[in-house]
Amino acid sequence: MESTDEQQVGQRPRTTSGGIELHPISDCQQKWENQLRLTRSKHTLQRYSRALNRFRRAFPGHKDINSFLRPHVNSWVQDRLAEGASVATVRTELAAIRAFFQFCVDMDWALLNPTTNVSVPRPPQRPTTSSTGINLDPSVPTQ
Repeated sequence: MESTDEQQVGQRPRTTSGGIELHPISDCQQKWENQLRLTRSKHTLQRYSRALNRFRRAFPGHKDINSFLRPHVNSWVQDRLAEGASVATVRTELAAIRAFFQFCVDMDWALLNPTTNVSVPRPPQRPTTSSTGINLDPSVPTQ
């Protein structure tokens, strides 16, 4: 039986004609946030929810948890950096998204975690000398 993405929270997931259960991402997110309320601070819950909502807005056509693949996550990371988000911010957001997808895998809703092996590029190294030649790295002895 082919299903639509319209499903009430708490109903049994519908399946595709191939027998794969469909899990609406909105339903999965609500259940994940309910779990976070039990184990995380209010601040952490808000931060994780904002990160996941930002990720979801980047892919409005994706309604099922299993429609996300690693290339989606990689492109989202690159887009966030191109928007001017700091490396630290993108790493924090990616950690939240990774936790969400891992929760979905653990619950047997997602077949895989698309954030696996996705990383945020490191920022360029700071120079160890100033423009005047003064050593800025305290671990290097001065002469």
